[in-house]
Amino acid sequence: MTRKEYIDILTQRLGGLDEASCADIILEIEDHIDGLVREHPEKSPEEIIEGLEPPESLADSLREAAGLGPYEPPHAEQPKSGQKAKKNVHITIDDIELEEAIRKAFDIARIFRRNRDGTFKESQESQTSEDVHGSYEFGDSDLASVHEVSVRCRSSDIRVLVADTSLAVRTPGEEHPRLELRYDSTRGTFGISTAHGKSEPDLIELRIPSTVDSLLVSTISGDVQVLDRIGSLSIKTASGDVDVAACAGDIEVRTASGDVSLAQCQENITVTTASGSVSIEADELCNAIEVSSASGDVLLYYPELWDARVAVSTISGDIEHNGNATGRGTIVFGSGLAPVRITTVSGDISVRQMR
Repeated sequence: MTRKEYIDILTQRLGGLDEASCADIILEIEDHIDGLVREHPEKSPEEIIEGLEPPESLADSLREAAGLGPYEPPHAEQPKSGQKAKKNVHITIDDIELEEAIRKAFDIARIFRRNRDGTFKESQESQTSEDVHGSYEFGDSDLASVHEVSVRCRSSDIRVLVADTSLAVRTPGEEHPRLELRYDSTRGTFGISTAHGKSEPDLIELRIPSTVDSLLVSTISGDVQVLDRIGSLSIKTASGDVDVAACAGDIEVRTASGDVSLAQCQENITVTTASGSVSIEADELCNAIEVSSASGDVLLYYPELWDARVAVSTISGDIEHNGNATGRGTIVFGSGLAPVRITTVSGDISVRQMR
């Protein structure tokens, strides 16, 4: 079973939940799968999926925890009187009990939980401006083993900057920010999540020290802005826009309708979008670029001294470039060292030199 098939079955069998709650649960499951993929590079994605709880029984347990009846496919017969419900399956998601994951998805729990593995310093004084009423700062000794930071929210905007030493989480304009922080010293991960609804802050400002290797962000409608050069990035949004001013590691962005703007990225770039537009300022040191879009336009700016071989493909969109076309859908710049691939269905593709 592929990842897409697993998620499709789970989504179908969660019919009856409100759209926002269902989206939260699916994001939680996808984050869990992403974590397993990173932890087990020796396994194929299909092997990891096969090791998960079957989507049918997982959906049944989620429905039961949410107080819904058993799943009934379209035109299915009504269950006979006295028929016993399917036995509940004990499930954990990212080491959190299923019940806790459900509470988070439905905004029942309003908690700020401290993991026993870490000692957190909490400050309620302004740190950056008078508008900042709450912040959480963690010294080097508190989170020395952290190499991966993740942020998960629905509508909050995310702003990311580099910190001189310690990691900091701030919510400008919020007197009582409602955040859940998770620290796993064994895995070296630090997670930040929000309760959905009115409790979500408008903005989460995250300052990350250079010792952190990777940042993962999942949001539905919130915008994501990365202002400083940090490690590798993985960003997933539904309708939120993504703006990355610099990145020192690999970057992967997946959106549905959000626009994507990337600059000064020195490693591998991967962007997948349905209808959002994509703008990339290629760095001379960039290793490779791959962009896939359905109806969104793609604009690629390249530096004067650029060595790349660009493969472009679109079904009904227009292609514009000022490079050396060596064949159908192939443009070569310099010696053609870096591989670049841009594909769209109906979106336009433009490859231009930076001014």
